[in-house]
Amino acid sequence: MSEIRYALRTLIKTPGPTLVMMLTLGVAVGAATVIYSVIDLVWHFLPVQNQTRLVYATSTDTRVVQAEGSERRVVLRSPVSVPDLADWVARSTTFEQLAGFRIGSAALTGVDVPLRITAIGVTANLPDLWGFTPAIGRTFRIDEGRAGSAPVAMLSYTFWQRQFSSRPTVLGQSILLDEVPHTMVGVLPREANTGFLREADVFTPFALDALAASRERREVLVTGRLKAGVTREQADSELQTIARQLSSEHPESNQRIGAEVLPLIEASGLNVRILVTILSLIGLLI
Repeated sequence: MSEIRYALRTLIKTPGPTLVMMLTLGVAVGAATVIYSVIDLVWHFLPVQNQTRLVYATSTDTRVVQAEGSERRVVLRSPVSVPDLADWVARSTTFEQLAGFRIGSAALTGVDVPLRITAIGVTANLPDLWGFTPAIGRTFRIDEGRAGSAPVAMLSYTFWQRQFSSRPTVLGQSILLDEVPHTMVGVLPREANTGFLREADVFTPFALDALAASRERREVLVTGRLKAGVTREQADSELQTIARQLSSEHPESNQRIGAEVLPLIEASGLNVRILVTILSLIGLLI
């Protein structure tokens, strides 16, 4: 106890250094909390298992707007159309894989109580790109993401529990989604039920069919894994080149449309430039 009393008397006698020490400790703890929160935000929005070399790819729409009596260029980010993504996949050389997903809904019928459920359309390679090991069954085969393939579905872990009482016998059975029979081939792991997938019920593959979809319908969010040794800047430059090609080939739909490759964290809506500025200021204060 005498040591504690002595320490308290010392702190009271020298309030200046004590305050500096406490502020420094507080800022350091705050910085660590911010960094941890950012990492946690990415995980909880996109529950990918292996984030190494993963990036977020987006379309851009450049417009000229009037502001305070002068014109300025504004670049808006948007999801990607299926035909544009198909061309990105076919022409890019900097990615190991590009994958996309879009959030929608479907009518589940053929059950005791028909439901409107959340359905996530994905390119067939998305579960494997994000490192999901199914709780039971398998992920999608690449051929199941091609036009004309037999409809299949994966269930979220929560939906499997709620709707099918966690029965493994559901594999190979069919469910009716918008009156179309889909064979259930797998169940995503429990840890996938977070972020934007928290309310997801079923996942179905969609085809990258450039002829069957409109280039003006931009609804696909895209992630990709860079090839080893490729920088994000190199991938960004390549996609911009491809976007200029598509702008020339399809001026009616792509005249103003570009492309941008961003850190994965920006898929959550967080601007990484602002984040870096905040962390830099914190670093100067420590």
